[in-house]
Amino acid sequence: MSGICGSCDFFRDGGTLARREEAHQMGEGLTCPQPVERGLWQSRHCVLVHRRPAGLAPQARQPMVRGWEGAEYALVWDGALTNGPELRRELAEAGFPLDSHDDTETLLAACILWGVETPRRLRGSFAYAFWDGGSRRLLCCRDRLGGRSLFWTWVDGTFLFASQQRALFCFPGLAPRLSQDGLRQLLSLAPVPPPGIEMFEGIHLLPPASLLIFSPDGVSVHPYWALESRPHPDDYPTTAARVRQLADEAVRRELAGPPALGSFLSGSLSSSFVTAAAALAYTEDGRPPLDTWSLQRNGESSVRQVADAFHTRHRALECPLPSLVNCMEEEGEILEFPAMALSDAGLFFLCLQVSGTCHTVLTGTGGGCILGGSLWPEGEGGTFLPLPRSTALPLGRQIFDPGLWHSSGVEEHGRDHLSRLLDRCPTLDGESPRETQRRRESWLAFNWLLPALLARNERLGRASGLDLRSPLCDHLLVEYAWNIPWSMKTANGRPLQLLRDGTEDLLPQAVRDQAVLPRILAAESLYGQLVRARLARLLDDTNAPIRPLAEERALRRLLMEDGVAPVGSSIPKAHVMAYLVQLNRWMEAFHLSV
Repeated sequence: MSGICGSCDFFRDGGTLARREEAHQMGEGLTCPQPVERGLWQSRHCVLVHRRPAGLAPQARQPMVRGWEGAEYALVWDGALTNGPELRRELAEAGFPLDSHDDTETLLAACILWGVETPRRLRGSFAYAFWDGGSRRLLCCRDRLGGRSLFWTWVDGTFLFASQQRALFCFPGLAPRLSQDGLRQLLSLAPVPPPGIEMFEGIHLLPPASLLIFSPDGVSVHPYWALESRPHPDDYPTTAARVRQLADEAVRRELAGPPALGSFLSGSLSSSFVTAAAALAYTEDGRPPLDTWSLQRNGESSVRQVADAFHTRHRALECPLPSLVNCMEEEGEILEFPAMALSDAGLFFLCLQVSGTCHTVLTGTGGGCILGGSLWPEGEGGTFLPLPRSTALPLGRQIFDPGLWHSSGVEEHGRDHLSRLLDRCPTLDGESPRETQRRRESWLAFNWLLPALLARNERLGRASGLDLRSPLCDHLLVEYAWNIPWSMKTANGRPLQLLRDGTEDLLPQAVRDQAVLPRILAAESLYGQLVRARLARLLDDTNAPIRPLAEERALRRLLMEDGVAPVGSSIPKAHVMAYLVQLNRWMEAFHLSV
């Protein structure tokens, strides 16, 4: 829920008032609910900035600074460590004294003692920047799955980093400019940007499981963790029990930190398990009932069964459609990328409603990606297309300016990027063609969809003052699940069957047997009318940033068409119109033009 940023320069004096003011302005660009706790540390070469909503649970002030063996070290970070007690024991055994049980002090001590080896010892979701005064270098790091973001760039030899891109653009001389890859991504109508795509020129997202080192020699990026393919040794019952054990442990580790914690119930199997495991742990520990929330339209039957079975203090919140549309329009700016899924707007609304009563909320995010939700449908006869087919591309070709579309090479670029990503999938000798194909599907889920879902949680949560945590993204569970055969993950041809069987003694049967999670209806007439009215206003505004991108006749035809989906597309029309409204809002927020 914190925001971090800073600068580093080895060839200019960073200890001036001007450098301090530059860093302060970057900090003011970080999205953070008011009132805000502000922190800034400055040395000759480095400035670190921290922002955090005031009124949260007591935590060590950041940036945290410590002298050790004649050198000065400093840290800013965002996230949560789920192995803090183990780290503190290791530090004590190594003779490194700690004054508290605070995770900030623990992480700073770990970085001082272990340096570049620190990330491999951490468990949780985090992004940090550590000034190593002993070696005169800055270390920036993200967790294995990418639960916290960290962007970086250069300006005239000065290295800049921030947890949000908007903070970078507060530095003098750095203005947002849409990259060629970013333009292609917008024209493709894809709500999930592929890994490695830079929406803004020169702004880099540090990949998950990566450590960046900035020193007088320049920048280098080093991966510290990767999935490895190997034969799965366990039979089905053992596998189901092991998945349950790892998932239970991951949930319980999250409960050890914040004093006020709740859970979102969407009605999905993953969120039902996380909520049930947390509520059961609360009961065993003698704690008050777990607080849970849901939207009334989301899987109400399953939600109610879980809430009743585990005696949670549940609140089903009604989401008025006008409020949902307002959240939809705002979320593109918060996500720093225009989205399309209506469920994002529902999540943002839920976060806004809950933020006044709780600061940390568990979610089931990642369960489908990790444990066998299908993303790549089979064709006739059980065959697969060489690449997943985008149903949005033909629609983008209709909506956007033809000259811009063809000159940008949207379709070729998308295929090439996807092919390169799949080429990096670690294969397993002797695996059947079907299992190999499903492993490639899981690779896409881990590297494309899952980081986008975690970024959504991070940014929507931060904007509303919530820390959304995803215990099923624990890296030990991910490592084990990666090598489970697809035939086990989807036994009997059912997605997530392994999780269904592993929770047989925990979840009500009706919840485990649920086939598909009910969603908010994007085609609902009132919602469609409200979104259509927003888009119609844009068409009447000659200064709207989206106007040079789109074909006006195509947009007006979209407004007039009857039916759920435009001709030639399976995407609900309301989704398409919402994406265009968000795209315009996003371009306005970053002052972009084409």
